[in-house]
Amino acid sequence: MATGESTSLAVDTPPLTIPSAFARSALARPLSPALTDGLLGLTYQQLQDETDDISRALAPLVNPGDRVALQLPRSAEYMVTYLAVLSLGATVVPLAHDLSAAETDTELASCAPVLLLQDPDLRGARPHRVSAASDRGGGASATVVHVPVRARADGDLTSLRSVCGAAEGAGPAPGRGANPAEPAVLLATSGSYGLPKRVVLTHSALLASARAHRASLDGATDATDATDATADATTGEGETTLAAVPLNFGYCNTVQIVGQLDSGGHVVLLDGDFLPSRFGRLVQEHRVTSTLLVPSMLRLLTLGDWHRAYDLSSLRHIVYGGAPTPPEILAGIEQRLPDVELVETYGQTEAGPRVTTMRRRDRQDHPGSVGRPLPGVEVAIRDRDFRPLPPGATGEIVVRGPGVMTGYHGRPEESARVLRDGWLLTGDLGRLDEDGFLYLRGRLRNVAIVSGMNVSLEEVEACLTAHPAVAEAVCGVRADDRAGETLVAWVRLAADGPGAGPGEQIAAPAGQAALLQELTGFCRERLSAHKLPRRIATVADLPRTRTGKIDRSALLARSRNVPGEPAAPGRGAPDVEEAVR
Repeated sequence: MATGESTSLAVDTPPLTIPSAFARSALARPLSPALTDGLLGLTYQQLQDETDDISRALAPLVNPGDRVALQLPRSAEYMVTYLAVLSLGATVVPLAHDLSAAETDTELASCAPVLLLQDPDLRGARPHRVSAASDRGGGASATVVHVPVRARADGDLTSLRSVCGAAEGAGPAPGRGANPAEPAVLLATSGSYGLPKRVVLTHSALLASARAHRASLDGATDATDATDATADATTGEGETTLAAVPLNFGYCNTVQIVGQLDSGGHVVLLDGDFLPSRFGRLVQEHRVTSTLLVPSMLRLLTLGDWHRAYDLSSLRHIVYGGAPTPPEILAGIEQRLPDVELVETYGQTEAGPRVTTMRRRDRQDHPGSVGRPLPGVEVAIRDRDFRPLPPGATGEIVVRGPGVMTGYHGRPEESARVLRDGWLLTGDLGRLDEDGFLYLRGRLRNVAIVSGMNVSLEEVEACLTAHPAVAEAVCGVRADDRAGETLVAWVRLAADGPGAGPGEQIAAPAGQAALLQELTGFCRERLSAHKLPRRIATVADLPRTRTGKIDRSALLARSRNVPGEPAAPGRGAPDVEEAVR
């Protein structure tokens, strides 16, 4: 591997769409469990019937190629509407459930969906609006349907069918379909560079990524193993995954929705906040075999002796990634769950999202690595001029494979900047060793990963500088045992800000404290909770490079030795049963 490239074996993906792959599973195993959400359990045939009902109800409002936004929590309602939209040949736009009203409006304006299916109880809820089928606007004029989540009669989805206008005996589902190469989902990302944007992933890309993930966990190491793993991925049964993170996450879309329904597996939804006791109960009750957890969830599993109260023998894999996880947390879980393999992953939404897998058997020989590429994925290291670098050299990580995005929605110039000759430029720094294992060495981009979610530093800075008292703002990243990474911010106040004389900064500590409280509230109204800086401090000046740009690294280094940095109000110390949403 003199060029520093690492290539895994291909995993074949037949020309299927997500609805056709799901329909095949429903035909093969109609009575097998497909979805569990609290007291509601649906077999494959029941899930197919519910999807057909909602497809018929939404058909007058949605045409092939349209975009439909889903702003629903982790729930059966999300899963059914997700499948129904895809079956109509439309594209799903998952919106985070905790967006502010301003963030929701920005997302709608950028994607112009014709329909928004929304939880009426969330903080960014829009007024209910039903338009005629001929009144098909987009963005702010999108039809809004309020979907009551888990407002179920007798454990079924009667309420969902009612609000969507489904009628009994309405005939067969619409005979629409998508092309495998057409967009299936627009996933949110902070991108390799710049402000948040939407990644376009096709049906075939999502299916390829889901199958490559299954093959990597099944241990494909040569051509024969890869073929066997692929067959298992497409026809296997008996896998039960616990979806504990929000369903708008890239991993959930790829592995826990698409992958499970494609392979005939069972999806169990976490019915509430993440607690070790709830996790243990669901694993025991549904014989869960795998799950994905973010660092804050992993930390909770190291607290107390919760594991002694449950039969966790079915659990085989806990997949984790998105941010560095302290070794002591991994050791604490392995002590409590010695028969469960902790599988580290690396990826990004633009890549589909998975790129590498690190198995337990390789950790001793390759400490610090995030693993080898998934089957069908190529990884290389390039310099600033896009020239290949040899093993051991550090440069930008580039990725190629069937799961890579086609581009950013509505952003051709930014797409061209990160897609070159079939390769995705990740914006991450790393190196490959002689055996093809990848090691991360930092980021070229201004993106933090908080509790597994990407946060654009520029977006937070733009929010802070929108306040009239702030002249400049800089956001930085610090390691955090609970969230993986956390945000800190520094603001230079405007000369004419509240409490300041001409040309002066605010001098009175009481005035600064009040302003920092005001800034925190200002950000909370406009940003999701995971985007809020943990600490905000005022500074008289900001360090700059020789070209006049703000020097983020110098500011972060300088601040580490400054005691008494004002803190934004936040949650107190975690309890043993602290909840992670």
